[in-house]
Amino acid sequence: MTSSDRPTLPLGEGVDTAAFAKLFDNTAASYKFLWTLALLNTLRSKKFNALEPMPLRAIIIEMLALATPPVRRFKLFFGIHDKIAEHLAQIENVEMLSANQKETVFTEICNDLAFYVPARWLTPFFVDELRGAGGPTRNQRKINRKIHQLAAERFVGENPPPYRFAPAENEEGLLLHPTWLRYLADNADIIDGWARWHWAKFLQSRNQNMPAVINKIAFPERRPDLEKQRTFWRAILHKTGSVICIYSGEQVTPDHFALDHYLPWSFVGHNNLWNLVPAPVAVNSGKSDNLPHPQYLGAFIDRQHKALVVHKQYFAKKWRTLLESYVADLRLDFADLTDKGKLNNAYRVLIPPLITLAKANRFSPDWIYEPASKE
Repeated sequence: MTSSDRPTLPLGEGVDTAAFAKLFDNTAASYKFLWTLALLNTLRSKKFNALEPMPLRAIIIEMLALATPPVRRFKLFFGIHDKIAEHLAQIENVEMLSANQKETVFTEICNDLAFYVPARWLTPFFVDELRGAGGPTRNQRKINRKIHQLAAERFVGENPPPYRFAPAENEEGLLLHPTWLRYLADNADIIDGWARWHWAKFLQSRNQNMPAVINKIAFPERRPDLEKQRTFWRAILHKTGSVICIYSGEQVTPDHFALDHYLPWSFVGHNNLWNLVPAPVAVNSGKSDNLPHPQYLGAFIDRQHKALVVHKQYFAKKWRTLLESYVADLRLDFADLTDKGKLNNAYRVLIPPLITLAKANRFSPDWIYEPASKE
């Protein structure tokens, strides 16, 4: 994304958008991004009817939910100063604990995040007042107390902060300023896009070898569908009758198949045709986000070559846009796509380095298909 694509915030009457725009300046961890998005999501769930204090815990739970796909599914690194991945690991490891022990762990996590994040999110609104706060050692508790104090004092004056701290449902909470609540409601989608742009930029800087980071944080629950790619492969299968699954050796027919991402979608972040191969549904599910063993690469290239030959023979004028990814990513001309030698060489140049990068990003390597045992 270029600087000209950089999103900007709309102006708002009675709100300090200049301070708000500095929210992500010099950010060393994920907390402010996740807090911004979690706050917006929580307000959306309330249809921005939030004139009473909201519990901090509810927003922190939303933060952790937003962080789970990037950390667990896409293996993204948040930085050395960030504890979110550590907290998620703690939550995953409490299954064997009692209900009271689970609650204790979760409460400690929420308290840790609640201590730093909501107050530090407000720092752009109190830049002058916070100079020298915390003393020579920059005592964190003193700084947080100062922010709480400033939020309460400025809440009733000009240029109020977005919220102040107030008890909510017998726990710590925050109260949105009505002017800010109106601004957030009127511009929720723009602010969401602005925050996600900065969030993607932050993550890309810490995951420079991970492709398509923006696809992994924007709306990770939504993948572009594979209908066009399925139509392509269904037509190929109809012409050939079937193909043999490269993993299991089973017959794959046009009436019942899944499309497997040879390199996992959670790594590459795209549905480009050069990375897709038909497989039985159960085999595709079993492979999941694992990296295939190198023993499958030859068969994968062979299936791709046969599909391209059939396409050229029967469908030369169709799906040209889909085939552009072969040209762009494999660095081949359209005329070379059916040359098995050139296609093989292009894949063997492209795939191994991507496998190495995926391994470095903690994707499990060397997956081999094992048939389910029949009892």
